[in-house]
This record gives sequence, C-alpha cells and structure tokens, in this order.
Amino acid sequence: MPIKRKFSRRQIAAPVLGMATLVCAIGLVLQTAAAQAVPTPTATADAATAPPVATDASVNAPAVSPALAAPSALASGTTEAVPAWPGVPGNRTVSISLRELGAWGAPRLTGTATDRYFTFRLRPDEAVVGARLVMGYDYSPALLPELSHLVVAVNGQNVGLFGTPPGQNLNNQREIPIPPSIFARNNELRFQFVGHYTLECENPYNSTLWMVIHEQTRLELDVVPRNPGINDLRQIADLFAPRGSFEPVRIPMVFATNPGPETVRAAGIVASWVGAASASRTVDLQALRNSLPPTNAILFLRGGEMLAGISSTSGSGISLVPNPNNPAARVLVVSGADDEGLVRAARALATDSRSLSGTSVIVTGDHLPAARKPYDAPTWIPTNRKVKFGELAAKNDLNLENQIAGIVRVNYRVPPDIFTWRTLGAPAEIRYRATQLPTLDNSNLNIALNRQALQSISLADHTFTDRTIKQKTEEGKPAPLPNARLLKPIDGVSLRTLDFHLPAYATQGRDQLTFGFNFDIRGGGDCQNVPLAAMVGSVDSESWVDFSGFPHYAAMPDLQMFSSMGFPFTKMADLSETAVVLPSNPNEAELGLYLKTMQLMGESTGYPVLRHVVTDTTGVDKVADKDLLVIGSGNSQPLIAQWSEKLPISNVAGQRRLREAVGSWRPQYRWEESDTDRELSPLGSINLARAGSIAVAMGFESPLKKGRNAVFLYADRAQDLAKISAAMSDPDRWNQIRGDFSLITNQNIETAKVTPTYYLGGLPVVSKVRWFLRDQPLAVAISGLLAIAAFAMLGYRRQRKRRS
Repeated sequence: MPIKRKFSRRQIAAPVLGMATLVCAIGLVLQTAAAQAVPTPTATADAATAPPVATDASVNAPAVSPALAAPSALASGTTEAVPAWPGVPGNRTVSISLRELGAWGAPRLTGTATDRYFTFRLRPDEAVVGARLVMGYDYSPALLPELSHLVVAVNGQNVGLFGTPPGQNLNNQREIPIPPSIFARNNELRFQFVGHYTLECENPYNSTLWMVIHEQTRLELDVVPRNPGINDLRQIADLFAPRGSFEPVRIPMVFATNPGPETVRAAGIVASWVGAASASRTVDLQALRNSLPPTNAILFLRGGEMLAGISSTSGSGISLVPNPNNPAARVLVVSGADDEGLVRAARALATDSRSLSGTSVIVTGDHLPAARKPYDAPTWIPTNRKVKFGELAAKNDLNLENQIAGIVRVNYRVPPDIFTWRTLGAPAEIRYRATQLPTLDNSNLNIALNRQALQSISLADHTFTDRTIKQKTEEGKPAPLPNARLLKPIDGVSLRTLDFHLPAYATQGRDQLTFGFNFDIRGGGDCQNVPLAAMVGSVDSESWVDFSGFPHYAAMPDLQMFSSMGFPFTKMADLSETAVVLPSNPNEAELGLYLKTMQLMGESTGYPVLRHVVTDTTGVDKVADKDLLVIGSGNSQPLIAQWSEKLPISNVAGQRRLREAVGSWRPQYRWEESDTDRELSPLGSINLARAGSIAVAMGFESPLKKGRNAVFLYADRAQDLAKISAAMSDPDRWNQIRGDFSLITNQNIETAKVTPTYYLGGLPVVSKVRWFLRDQPLAVAISGLLAIAAFAMLGYRRQRKRRS
C-alpha cells in the first residue's frame, strides 16, 4: 500500500527544495515496492512455501463467451475513506475448530486400527505461510505403550506421532507445527489411532481400545494475500459464493446511489446466484450505498455512475477489478448503460458464470432461459417419475467399508405441498448388499427418515422363503421381512431388495433418508475374530423413491414452508409468479433483507430468480395476479396501514395486538387437541406494545386476489430487520418460524395462527369430499341419516305401489 505523509502549514513553508525532492522520491519508491511485493510474516519463507500462482497471459486477457463481446476498460480514480470492515483480506490468522470442520462432538477412535478425517477448503486468494494444530486427547489406560500410538496427517503427510505412556492418559495437550507447503486448495486432516492391549491374540473390538480427540482441538493458519490475486472471472464463485467455507463469509453488495426497482432486481438476481452457487444461506449479504469497504464486494453501476474511481461500462458488462481501498481484495462490477442493460448483465452472471473468463466481458445478448415449469427446481426431487438414488448421491457416498457400524445418507428436497394424506406415503425400493457371515445373526440394517425409524432388516445369511421365516421365528432369531427379496449375487455378495414407504408424518421438505448398517461381531475364540476389513455394506444406486401420483394441496398460510423452502414463491424456480414490494426509497436494512430473501430462494431451488418483479406501493395494483413478498420497516411501508384488516396484528386504541383466531362455524372436537397445541395457539390477548420494537414475519392471503399468497416481513426499527435475516440463515431457527405470525427476537421465536385458512392446489373429487369430512362427524352422521331416510322413502313408495 502507498504510504501517505501529511504535513502542517509550517512544515510546508519551511522545507527546502532538496528535502521536498527527497520525500517525493522516497514516496515513489515505497509505492512501487508496495504494488509489487507480497505481504509476508516476520518469519522467512522461501518461494516454495507459497502455493503456485497462475501467470498465464490468458488470465488477464478478455474472453468471449456466447453473447459476450470484447471487454471495456474501467476508469480509475481516487479512493474514498470507508469505515472498518470485518474479514478484510490481508495478513491474518484463521482458527478452525473441529466443529467447523464437521465434527458433531469429540471424535472417538476405537478398535486396533481406526482413523477419522476432516476435509476443508482454503480461499483461492490467500496463501498459507504458517500453520499449527493445537490439540488435546485422552486415551485408555489399558493400552500397551510399545504398540499403541496416534498419527496426525495433513494431506497424506504425517506431521505428528504420539505414544501412549502409562499414567498420562488424560488431558494431553500438543501443538504441532505444520509445513505450509503441504496445503492446497482442498485439504484433509486425518487422525489415525493404533491400539493394542495384549501381546497375544486380542479382540480388535475390545472396549478398552479407545482414544478421544478433544472437541476444543483447532487448526490455526497464518495466511496472506496471493500476489497476484484473483484476476479471472472463472474464479468469482470461489470468492463470492464459496462452497463448504469453514469461516463466516460477508459479501457487501454496493450501490453507487439510491437504487431504483430495476437496479434492486438486478441485485436480487445476483443474490440468488450466490445462494444457488454456494448452496448455503450462511453467506452474509449486506447492502451498502455510496460506500465501498476494503474487502471483496459486488458493485452495481448504472449509466454514468462511478464509485471509488470505478465507473460503469458503456454497455452491459461484468468485470473483476482490484478494490481501490485494498489491493488484496476484489470488486465484482455488474454494470449497464440503463436499467435493462444492468438486468441483462445480472442475468448473464447468474446463468453463465462458469463460461466467463478474463478480467471483464461485455454482454451483448439477453441471457433469459425459457420459463420454468411448476415444481421443476433443480434441487427438488422430480414428482413425475421414479428417482434413483444415483441421481441423489454420489456412488462413493452409498458405500461403507471397514466399519462395524456406519450410516449411508441420501439427502433430497421434496415440494412441501405434496399431499399424501390417507396413504402409506411415497413408495420406495432399496437394493442393498452386506457382508454375510455365519456369526452375524444379529446384524441389521436400520432405515430412518429424518430420524424417524421406518424399518429394521436382518442381515443374517439366509434365503428369503416362507419356510425360513417360520424357522427363524420359532428359533427366536430375527426373520427377514416378507417384502424382502434376494437377487443374484454380485462379486460374491448377494444383492437384496426391500419395498417400503416414506410416511407423510416424517416428511419435512428437506429430507434425509438414512441406512444404518450394524454388524454383530462375535469372537470365535483366540485369533479367530472376523477381520474389520471384511465388513462391507452398500446401498445400490438403482434404488429408487417415487413421489409421482400425489396431488399438490396445502393449507395456507404456513410460514414454515416459506422459511424452509421459500414456498409458495419457489413453486416457480425463476419466481415468475412473484412480486417483491419494497418502500419507495428502501434503506440499507430493507435492501439487505431483500437480498437475504433472494439468496434463500436461490439456495432452496438451485436456480436464480430471473423473472421476479420488484415494485413499490404505487405499483402494487399492477402485480395483483402475483404472489407478494412485502418488506418494510417503521413508516416506510404504507401497506402496513392499508392492509391492516388483513394482517395478523391490529391497532386498537394506539396499541398493537395480535388478532383473535378466526372462529369456525363447525364445533371443535376433543380429539383435535386444538386446546393443547401451544405452538400455534392464538395469542389475541397479548399486547405487542410490551414487546417494544418488534420484528415479525406474517403470512396471509393476498388482499388483491383470492388464492394468491402474501408474506410480510416487518420491523418497527430498520436495524431489527437483521433479526429476521439471522433467523432465516440459521438451520436451527428457521423451522421455528411457523403459522401465520412469528415474533422474532435474538433469543427466541413466538408463533401463532390467527388468520383464515385457505388452500392451494387441487384434489380429485373423491379425495376432496373425504378431506372435507375428515373432521366433520356431525356432517357424516347427518349425511348418513339423510341417506337412510332417502332409501326408506324410496322403499316406502315402492311398497305403496305394490299394494295399490
């Protein structure tokens, strides 16, 4: 960085010409050196320590992709002062805990030879110049010190070896230096435990063979910016939408002036790209106006706008330039000559980011793919056909080896309005293989959906016949299920198949199907134990699940569908049926919540929000046929008053209260347990004035068109909108947003259901009648009596005719 010297008037008047010339020369030399040197720590590190830097001339050359033409230059100018900003690229130390690497708790290593590994990625614009592992561990006092030890390895290279001396088995603390040269973009930290408790034949699964790595263990990395830094648009996803980041990522989205609706829409498209590309909601997007912080940022420029010396292009363009306030940081510039051009550039970034290269491109054509169809989001499971597990998980993730017990996980997302009422649920078929040995009679495979147990299958070696089932049952041993079948062996291991169903009560939208293999290891005498390497379990990629044939039907409003899946807006992945209503002059907090919500939509669907509409209160009537997402704070959003009769909260004598639940014409029955449902019980007696400044999420039917949906995100103070953003970013909290009203604080979330229920979707006639009569015993009784009376009258008339 250039060194700037400031002098008082006396100092300026006094110096001679020679001294002034000397100062200028020194300043020039320091400026040149700062521009060329890489910041380094105090310790000396040779060139081999730093990761390789791409020097191909093509990196800095403009590239042309479909509808992209020659680059344009960006004007340079003076920098402006900005406030301090966290996470500024530069010399820093990063501390990574085991929990941040994916550990659920303190890793426990058991058996005679066990390892546990964790993977992590480093930022592409930083290089490691120093590293150390600060760890603690405990081990069993029964371990033989001459045969037992712990090996710590990074990227396959051993960096630590520790024995197990007697009497020192608790609270061992170590700090292991790690050579920086072994780090790469993708890294692996591995703990390998070898344990023995006797010099003779031993049971490799004995309970005395254990070691525990302390949960407080952390990896500390000293990092510096790379020189040169990232200068290629091909790597923008790693900077602005990183996947699997172990540390919080904050990306400011900057506007040179107060943005209009189309500029805001362009920013929303880019925010949804961040959510889709990172597959995460944890990237913190913050809206700023007329202020460029000294960190990686996304800047939107329209027409002749300029900020910190960065100006817009003459046409639609995407550029990656150094941040004038910090040469180690990068600014992704999305610019256009007008509103249409800016939106065109945003769409190109969201749809063609993988094809971009060079430092800048000009967008010459509109990248607007064909409109999406309902429920076809890329991250949602198709609901019109069977879906194989090979489409949902990598083949390696479906296999387990060398484990006594292990879990295969299959993650998928299903539209939250799938209607499986009064059915067994979605049908599924699992094909699986497992080691079959005579001593494994109690081995089993446990199937669960979202931690709800579904099936438990014996893995014992037998043929699936009715005679075997009867024999096993009489012997008191686990018998195979009647719907399990044995298929032909593959590589000596039999392939079995089992039909089951995914019940509606366990389906949540973001679902995880787990298959837990548990092998019953029994010792066969001295030196006759089954080797761990013989334990193999796998789920075949041809296994499938089928959600086709179910209608889409849901009771609304339901804020849990919104907070978890962005529904009902994400019914169309490109949000073609969605309008966002902002204040006429939105502040930074309102813009920030809008960007967070668009990020949520992109993360949920895996697709950018290319077709949503942004408007203000004056244009809300023009979008009456769309689902409405309304954002506002204080008095900036007039719809809080205009729609007061439709909202869950009301203003009575200057005091806000939660409305009483809308009464039903039908009686309430005890088996419905509506009087014991505390989570969504009406809170009409609560005076919201006692809550102080509130931040709320409200769902209701659109006041502009029947059957359309509205979600209102509101806070009394603009800064409290951040509470809503934080809740929607935290997987432990977003499922707590429920009903049609959620009062959100930093500590908890209170929910209620008070507005009338309406329904989305449709049902077949028979299902609709059954759904209506599901909790109407009086209607069923009256209908039955009327039917009996009608048959009786018909019989009476026939009898009279016969007599006459």
